[in-house]
Amino acid sequence: MLSAALARGDVKPSDTVVEFSGGSTGTALAFVCGMLGLKFIAVFSDAFSHSKQQAMEAFGARVLVEKSVDGNITHELAERMKQRALALALQPSHYFADRFGSPDVRRGYMPMGQEITRSLEGDFDVLCAAVGTGAAMMGTLDGMHELGAKPKVISLEPSQSPLFTTGMSGGHRVEGIAVFPEPPFLDRSVLSDVRTVDQNKGVEMCRRLAREEGIFGGGSTGLSVCAAIDLAVELGSGKTRRDFCL
Repeated sequence: MLSAALARGDVKPSDTVVEFSGGSTGTALAFVCGMLGLKFIAVFSDAFSHSKQQAMEAFGARVLVEKSVDGNITHELAERMKQRALALALQPSHYFADRFGSPDVRRGYMPMGQEITRSLEGDFDVLCAAVGTGAAMMGTLDGMHELGAKPKVISLEPSQSPLFTTGMSGGHRVEGIAVFPEPPFLDRSVLSDVRTVDQNKGVEMCRRLAREEGIFGGGSTGLSVCAAIDLAVELGSGKTRRDFCL
């Protein structure tokens, strides 16, 4: 996102990049801004992990916190965060990174899809992932398709906000996913299925992954692994089960 913006002249060193984020993208942007000589302001919320705020601040970001209702992630909260970021970006020498709209976001994930395909020699049957913007799933799939892999694609959402499966949204606590009613980069026509996973089950899987595998992941990772295990059982023997975790 930022290297392309610099190449186009949309942003120049010493400018300030602005984005709203639950902290994962924000941490990455804070890191890259530090490397590129850019300043960074993150519009964050207390609905997300305080450790992510600390990570962004450690990389030099200025973090502005929007208050949530009872610690829940809702569409209303995301819209408030977005509008605050847009207002800040109107200031001189400020640039809105636009992670929910920039085509550079989806393109940025293609190398990951290529890496997964090469590492597994194209031998995998299903790609399942929880969806935030949809860019990670679609960009990764683009990279896989470029190397000839054609997995089935299954999207995941928390059962506390089953918008795709039932049309009903709700507050939930899985950071980074189910943020807006329509993920801007998601092409639903490529989906073989959409599944829900209970957020509490996902969190417990996170703890299990840390204890048993040394994998320190967030709630969306827990959802993805829970779904991957269920899919592995359904696929049965003779298949290669692979999961991409956001």
